[in-house]
This record gives sequence, C-alpha cells and structure tokens, in this order.
Amino acid sequence: MNRWILAARTEPANSHVVINGAIMMVEKLHKNNENVPITLVAREVRVDTKQENGVVSTTPRFAEFRAQVETQISQVVEAKLQDANSKIEQLTNALQEVQSKAEMSHTSLANDLGQMREEQAFTQKKIAEVETSVASNGQQIIAQMQNMFTQMQANMEQTVKTLVNDPDKRQKTEGKNDPFAQKA
Repeated sequence: MNRWILAARTEPANSHVVINGAIMMVEKLHKNNENVPITLVAREVRVDTKQENGVVSTTPRFAEFRAQVETQISQVVEAKLQDANSKIEQLTNALQEVQSKAEMSHTSLANDLGQMREEQAFTQKKIAEVETSVASNGQQIIAQMQNMFTQMQANMEQTVKTLVNDPDKRQKTEGKNDPFAQKA
C-alpha cells in the first residue's frame, strides 16, 4: 500500500476521496506537539574511599565522571590532531614533490627549447650557404653551357663551310639523273 501526504486547510467531509479515478482513504496525520522539557540534576554524593595514604576522597561522582570524560575527549582530540597533522605533512610532501617535478620539467623544457633554437640557427645558416652555392654553381653551369653552345655553333659552321667548299664532294647533277631529286 502506498501512502501519500496531502495538505488541506480543513478536514475532508468524508473518510474516502477519489483522486484521478482511484479511491483513497483519508487518515489524519497525528502530530505530537507536546514538548516535555528534560531536566538534569546533579547531586553531590560523598564517596568514602580510602586511598593508600589514608586520605578520604570527598570529590563528587560528577566531578570524577567529568574528569574521565575530559580525559577521553582530550585523547580523542589528540588522536584526531595527530591524524590531521600526518595528513597535512603527507600533503605538504606531495606538494613539494609536485613542485620539484614541475621545476624539473620546466628546466628540461627550457633546455630543449634552447637546443632547438641553436639547431634552427645552424640549419638556417647551412640553408643560406647551400642557396649561395646553388646560385653560384647555377650561374657557372649556365656560363659553361653558353660557351659550349657558342663553340658547338662555331664548330658546326666551320664543318658546314668545309663540306660546302670540299672539292672531293659529289657535285649536284641534273634532276633527271638523280633518283632522289624532287620532281618538277
């Protein structure tokens, strides 16, 4: 059985109510509004206990109980403080360890970055050297090729001249006798 609590300003007219098509039974919620004060009274009771030296203790039992409770509370508080202090010490050690690791990582990163910058500067220097070398070598190659073409042209012209002026060369005959001549 499910129970629901509904609030109303007045009591319902019937002991059963229909909500969403279901019949519900109405029960009044009983509140206990009576506050009964609790009063503690401590009495002093004389306890006659003989101690070793023969002195009679006249401290009230409440004072003895209070001293016991204070001792127990102070022991618990001391234990809790020791636990808290040990946890604080552990956290302090962990924090120092994290800080030292962070410093080491930072130092390592700075060293790596410095080394990378040095290598980058060295690489840029070498690239500049290669660029100047390529530029000078390219111009030398172009000059050599121009000289070779000029020399080749001069050699070809000289060869053509010698072939044209060569007396042992076969002379051109009329087109009728030459089987390779163009036909008119």
